Amino acid sequence: MSLSLRRYVQLNLIVILSVVLFVATEACLYIKRVNEEYRTASQAELSTLQTLQSLQRLLWRAEKAERNFLITRKREYAEQTQESIVEFEKRITNWEDSQTRDELLKSARQYNQLLVTMVGNIDRGRTTQGRQISLQLSELREEIRKTIAAASESRMIDLLSRIQASQGMAAKTVRTIWVGSLLVLIATLFFSVVLARKVARPVQQISDVLQKALDGDLSQRTGLKPGDEIRELGQSLDRLLVQMKTFDQLKVQKITEEKEKLEALLDILPEGVIIVDSEGRINLINNSCLRFFGLSMDSAVEKPLSEVAAIDKQLRDLVTETFTGRKKIAGKEVKISVGLERPTQKTVLVNTAMVHRSDGEISYVVLSLKEITKEEKVGLKRKIKDALGKK
Repeated sequence: MSLSLRRYVQLNLIVILSVVLFVATEACLYIKRVNEEYRTASQAELSTLQTLQSLQRLLWRAEKAERNFLITRKREYAEQTQESIVEFEKRITNWEDSQTRDELLKSARQYNQLLVTMVGNIDRGRTTQGRQISLQLSELREEIRKTIAAASESRMIDLLSRIQASQGMAAKTVRTIWVGSLLVLIATLFFSVVLARKVARPVQQISDVLQKALDGDLSQRTGLKPGDEIRELGQSLDRLLVQMKTFDQLKVQKITEEKEKLEALLDILPEGVIIVDSEGRINLINNSCLRFFGLSMDSAVEKPLSEVAAIDKQLRDLVTETFTGRKKIAGKEVKISVGLERPTQKTVLVNTAMVHRSDGEISYVVLSLKEITKEEKVGLKRKIKDALGKK
């Protein structure tokens, strides 16, 4: 009887171990297959994201060379711009996403045509036409950047979806193994725990980091060490986030440099210039304007225009009129009061212009003013009188 019982126990143990080994083997093969499919798809997504980053760098290089050409008129900078755009076209020619590829190719070819036209105008001395085309190139670059950004966001969302799907499949597999092992043998619980730590935790870490990256936080890292495919994917994601953060820092630095250049250009102008944003706040004001109204930089910049009493109400109304009427004002002669304690009447020549966003809305209004002195008035009247006398 004892032998029969022993054999029964041995037979049951063999069956249990066989079932455990079979379930474990099938589970491992399934997870390996899922990981291989996920790895292939994710690497393709990451490769596309890296290509998009390289396209952004090429676009920035083309913009820099174009600006250098406009400043120095040297042909080598125009050639550098064309080389960057040609390289841009090469990198997207074999792209799988046909819609984005065709859109970017069309924009790149249009950019190249406009560039050739701009260079030809500059070479022939048509500076005004050349700079107008330069503005068109700037708008086209902004459209290309938006297309690239939209494609990057779409790829990031696809990658996150794949990771979440992989996480869901891995978690489901772990639960199946856990339930089966609990029914077959308590010892399989150890296998489930190990499997969960090996698969679910790295996937969750990658998913959390990607979610934070989509929310704008590029400082997070998975911290995964070299190991299996998922850990290698985590390391690739860390490297990509470092590159994206560096690119964002360079972009912020470039914007700061451009703002400083604009401030320097405004400060050397003899006319007074005020730039007001869509919320009615003074974004920039040059030194000529500060001296004219007796203001300081701290009392004007980032302050609502309506609250800066030193600036005559007529000028404030002209800015409001430009925003609401969506029409610029050219060469309007206005008599204004200057000075709060001892106001004096002065005549100024006022011009306004608008800066539009990509959606067509006005983001800034630029107001320039120049005082018309008595001598200038007398000279103007004399010119008019002489002109009438000749007739």
